[in-house]
Amino acid sequence: MGGTIMWAQAVQFMWATSSKEFARFLNIAYASACEVECLLILSQDLQIISQESGQTLASIVEEIKKMLFAFVLKLKSDDWRL
Repeated sequence: MGGTIMWAQAVQFMWATSSKEFARFLNIAYASACEVECLLILSQDLQIISQESGQTLASIVEEIKKMLFAFVLKLKSDDWRL
């Protein structure tokens, strides 16, 4: 349920702000994904999670980062407007 609420808030934010502000929001999300990557590495090093689990999760985070980066580039282009 918490994920659904966060998604709804993100959608509200997207439509309530300008493209520039939304791009800033996505940059913050990208930075958070980078933090998650660091925490995954630390968790593996401390043997809190297995190497296999860490690699699987890191792969998912990498995909999310790619999508965020592509979305920010699209927002900065001339042909996309909110």
